[in-house]
Amino acid sequence: MEDRLARVEARLEALARDLEEISGRLAVLERAAGSGTAAERLSPRLAEPAALPPVAPATAATLLPLLGRMFLVFGGAWLLRALTDAGTLPLAGGVTAGLAYAGVWLALADRTGGAGRRWSAEVYGVTATLIAFPLVWEAATKFKVLSPPAAAAVLAVAIGAGLVVAGRRALAATAWAATTAGLVTAIALVAATHAIAVFAALLVALGVATVWLAYARRWFGLSWVAALVADLVVAGAVALVTQTGGPPEAYSDLSTAAVEAVALALLVAYLATFAVRTLLRRRDANVFEAAQTVAALLVGFGGAAEVARAAGQGRIVLGVAALATGAACYLIAEAGAAGRVGRGVNYVFYTSLALVLVLAGTPLVAASATLSALWCGLALGGAVLGCRLDRLVMRAHGAAYLVAAGVASGLLPFAVGAFVATPSAPADAGPEALWLTLATSVACYATLVLLGRRGEAPWPTRLPELVVAVVAALGAGAALVFAGGRLLPTHEGVPDPAALATLRSTVLAVTALVLAAAGRRAGREELVWLVYPVLALGGLKLLAQDVPQGRPATLVLSFAAYGAALILAPRLLRRPSPAAE
Repeated sequence: MEDRLARVEARLEALARDLEEISGRLAVLERAAGSGTAAERLSPRLAEPAALPPVAPATAATLLPLLGRMFLVFGGAWLLRALTDAGTLPLAGGVTAGLAYAGVWLALADRTGGAGRRWSAEVYGVTATLIAFPLVWEAATKFKVLSPPAAAAVLAVAIGAGLVVAGRRALAATAWAATTAGLVTAIALVAATHAIAVFAALLVALGVATVWLAYARRWFGLSWVAALVADLVVAGAVALVTQTGGPPEAYSDLSTAAVEAVALALLVAYLATFAVRTLLRRRDANVFEAAQTVAALLVGFGGAAEVARAAGQGRIVLGVAALATGAACYLIAEAGAAGRVGRGVNYVFYTSLALVLVLAGTPLVAASATLSALWCGLALGGAVLGCRLDRLVMRAHGAAYLVAAGVASGLLPFAVGAFVATPSAPADAGPEALWLTLATSVACYATLVLLGRRGEAPWPTRLPELVVAVVAALGAGAALVFAGGRLLPTHEGVPDPAALATLRSTVLAVTALVLAAAGRRAGREELVWLVYPVLALGGLKLLAQDVPQGRPATLVLSFAAYGAALILAPRLLRRPSPAAE
């Protein structure tokens, strides 16, 4: 027994020595790999921006000499301006010398920032900005040395140089100065030269550049401001070329092709940037990316579609591109944008983007009847895939496509009109599209019931079924009113108003009873939710239509039908007692 205890103790001591040796080796490896924990080094996420070096506190002793240097730098700039005004330097030479002078101080900002003197670097960077951008403005407007495209190119170089130095040396003031001065100068040049397409393209590029700078340095305020200005300028260009009578005389050289290209560039540039971050870098979409995606879709894609409509060409190509991009977004979402298939922020982001692109692109390639048929197919496909893959988002998209098909085919306007106006078949998409959409709504709901989850489920997960049930119930009720209205007596080709009001009340009462019976017996909560709203609508309709338009003979039937529904619906909704079960 003692020998066995001795062997156990010996093994425990050997194990302790091995653990100490492993711990020592890990410590050596950590020191060799540098600072940071092992978890941070093993993390698949990209490293966060490096910590900024400490900044000396701002005092009068440090700020006053820096202000003195700034005034000296401005003095040198005004000396070059004086030599140019005196004719000592030609206009082109003076502009070139001024830009080179600003570049020297920007280079000094980079050098001093690398040396850790961030206050000096910020002063040099802001001073270089204040010299360069007004000079570009004067060169393009007063001196006429630079044409609008050349001014845009020089402005792009100045902005890019400022942002590069600011990003390298973590100079926030320089970044804000370069961005703000670039935005103001570009807008001023648009007003002066009317070359809105050229400077709109520059603003799109600046907006994307600030997004990448925000990713690197967390300066997200820059990206918000630049994106807002780019969106507004592109929207202004679209409004100019699509207004009735064409653009104003000052913008007569503005071409629709250039504006359409800039609008598409806004959409593609931002979406590509967001895709790189969310897919390749495995990051969740943030608030800015979601907001700017919506803005880019409205201004970029919507603007390009409006320009194509005004020009009378290019709509089909644009629609096909939107559908292809939407299909790609669906595939990206299902492939697992962030390694979490079927859930997560990126899944919702990319599927929502796909939904908007498909809904916006389909009308560009299909007529009204074909359009509703396509959306019916997408609705049924969304219901099937949503149930098979257990995707709430896909079921919701199926419901959205069904609603869109209901509007395009005229089913929903027809359903509303059947209860408030004279029932008649729609004239736009034709009766075939209407009945196809009605049949699709029934098929979608049957699919969701038969293939979906059974038993208790949180109420938000039943919202797609609720939307589909509303469309199906509205369409079925309207079909009954439309068919019954043909059997009613007519006066001058119009059904008798009193008899039609009674028919509508009877249909609503029967609909409430069917919903109550089917919802409780089949355990479909979404049908139960509709019972009391239908009864409430029936009561309002009884007071608004039947009483003013009815006769004693028709009112008897209306009140009898509605009263029976009020009595029987609560009984049908009662759950059976455990003893009865």
